[in-house]
Amino acid sequence: MKIILSWSKVNPAFIATLTSHLIQLTLLSSLLLLANPVRSQVSENVTEPEFQEESGQFSTNIVCGFTPPAGYVAVAYRAEFSCPGSGINATVYQLPSNGLQICGFTPPAGYVAVSYRSTSACYTNSSSFGANNSTIIQTPINGLQICGLNSPSGFVPVAYRSESGCSTNTSPLGATNSTVIQTPTNGLLMCGLNPPPGYVISFSTYSSSCVTNNITTNPNAIVINATTPPPSDGGGQVKIPKPICPPEGCPKLSY
Repeated sequence: MKIILSWSKVNPAFIATLTSHLIQLTLLSSLLLLANPVRSQVSENVTEPEFQEESGQFSTNIVCGFTPPAGYVAVAYRAEFSCPGSGINATVYQLPSNGLQICGFTPPAGYVAVSYRSTSACYTNSSSFGANNSTIIQTPINGLQICGLNSPSGFVPVAYRSESGCSTNTSPLGATNSTVIQTPTNGLLMCGLNPPPGYVISFSTYSSSCVTNNITTNPNAIVINATTPPPSDGGGQVKIPKPICPPEGCPKLSY
C-alpha cells in the first residue's frame, strides 16, 4: 500500500511553524560566522608565540639560520617554510637573563654557564638524541659555582669540583669540571699561583679544594694581598690581614 502526501492537505499552521524555524536557523548561522570568521590564509610575516618550557618565557623573535642578532641568544631552533633550506633552519632568539636556558655551550658576554642540559628545543639536523645541547646562564656573583675551569673577569677561583650538571658530551666520568669563584680581597686563599691584577702573593700553600682531576701539586694555591699597603693599627704597626680559608680550614703554610 502506497501513502501519498499531498501538500494541499498539510495543515497551514504546520507550514508556518516550519518556515519560522528555518528562518531562525539561518539567522543563527550568520551570527556565528560573524563572531568566528574563518582564517583562509596565515601571513608569512606572522609567527606564533613559542613557549619555552625550561625558561617559562615566550619568544616570538625568529631569524633564518643559526646565528641570533648581536646582543641576543638562541633559545630554540625550528623549521620555517619562509627560510631557505630544509629541516630545522631557523633560530628563536631573545635577550639574555639570569636562569635562561640557551642553545649551545657559549654564554653571552657578562654571563657564565652554571649547568648543561639536553632539550628538544635545541635539536638541530645533526643533533644526537639525548646529548647535552644547552646551557643555563647567570651573571657571576661571589660564591657561585660555574661550569668550566676558567674564572670570569674580576673573579678568581677558590675551589674546583666535579659536578654532574657541568658534564659535557665528551667529559670523562668524575673529571674536574666546575669552579667556585670569588672577587679578590686581602687575605683570600685562591687556587693557582697567579695573583689577579692589583694583588701580590703573600705566601703559597697546598689546598685540597684546589686539586684538579686528582692530580696533586704542591703548592697549588696562594694567599693574596693588594699592592696598596694595608692600614696600620695606629701605633705604626701594619695590620696583616687574616687569611680567608675554605670550610675545611686553613692549610699548613709553606714559604
